[in-house]
Amino acid sequence: MKEPKVEVGILFEPQIEFILLTPYHVSGKEVNGKQTVTYDEGKILWNGRQYDELVFEPLQESVASFELLDVTIGINFHWERKEDQRFQGSLKIIVESGKLTGINVIRVEDYLTSVISSEMSATASLELLKAHAVISRSWLLANLSGLQTDKLQLPVGNDTMRNKNANQDNAANCQLSTADCQLKWYERDSHTHFDVCADDHCQRYQGITRASTDIVRQAIAATRGQVLISEGRICDARFSKCCGGAFEEFQYCWEDIKYPYLAKQRDYLTGNEKTAPELPDLTQESEADRWIRTSPEAFCNTTDKKILSQVLNNYDQETTDFYRWKVDGFIMTNCILAAAKLYPEVLHYAVFGHCGDECGHKLVLDSLNAKPLLHLGLRLGEGTGAICAYPIIESAVRMINEMDNFAHASITKYF
Repeated sequence: MKEPKVEVGILFEPQIEFILLTPYHVSGKEVNGKQTVTYDEGKILWNGRQYDELVFEPLQESVASFELLDVTIGINFHWERKEDQRFQGSLKIIVESGKLTGINVIRVEDYLTSVISSEMSATASLELLKAHAVISRSWLLANLSGLQTDKLQLPVGNDTMRNKNANQDNAANCQLSTADCQLKWYERDSHTHFDVCADDHCQRYQGITRASTDIVRQAIAATRGQVLISEGRICDARFSKCCGGAFEEFQYCWEDIKYPYLAKQRDYLTGNEKTAPELPDLTQESEADRWIRTSPEAFCNTTDKKILSQVLNNYDQETTDFYRWKVDGFIMTNCILAAAKLYPEVLHYAVFGHCGDECGHKLVLDSLNAKPLLHLGLRLGEGTGAICAYPIIESAVRMINEMDNFAHASITKYF
């Protein structure tokens, strides 16, 4: 059968710059080189003309590539940054919510080649990359109803099966309402104009920027078309780089559905044991408190640089406390957040000393429209930002109250 394609949303900006590194065609014209498209009155402005949609398709798909400039990766993470990224396949430009969205249309297996290189290191071991290829492919096909997976046939032994997941309800926009509040999970279906995004919200996909090793291509070729199956359905094989030492169950994170293959378990095996040691009862507050405040043995609890270099890209390794996070500034900022909901005037008396090196801290400060005095990237513990900011505040107060003025100092001329 013909290999399906996936549409991946890469960036969302008022203006997108890109370079067609080989000849492409669009609207009956052949183009290459650097291009700029701009949002203009609900349309796409390109070369002096307005369009509703543009699709740049390669003349020779096997050798074609293009480069998107200033792509933001790690959105809302402490390592958020921009980089230029290179892609195969087609480039689609659409109008979405007052901006332009750049979408890469790519074959599924080529997409996965990039995913396992972007989520992990392209220099990881072959078996690790093969395992990741299978779970990434399973997650993708289990969740994509827009990928025509109702017609997709996958090999199972000597037979074939149709993907029964295609039209099933998933965790997308699942809602839980109570009397006075509503909780909502935003799943990959929150992307209504493409299949998946390119960042951690879905699966990391950075084109062929990092898919540079033969071992990655070997892993994809060796597992081509392989997925995990449970009870006749493709498994929703969600994953994380670090589980904190225990696997959480699907129904407690995403949707009120219990999957037998996503069960609680210790992330650890001892010696030649084939089953993990028993987890403590983390529904008990005392046990959960002990578990969180200590550092139990786990596969993801490691400082071995050789192991970390296999499962983490360079920018991921900038975080050294990924197994047990250190929180700086959250306690008082969240106290002010709660106080401001009860009595908004309290913000008139609050001085925000420092934005810690945590994406969550920045989000809370943004929700308060607070502008901290310092951005030093500190993670030294609760209150360190206040200690650093206090001398600045004290100096400002003393300057206002105690600094001499020209008249009092009898200064009549100054230059």
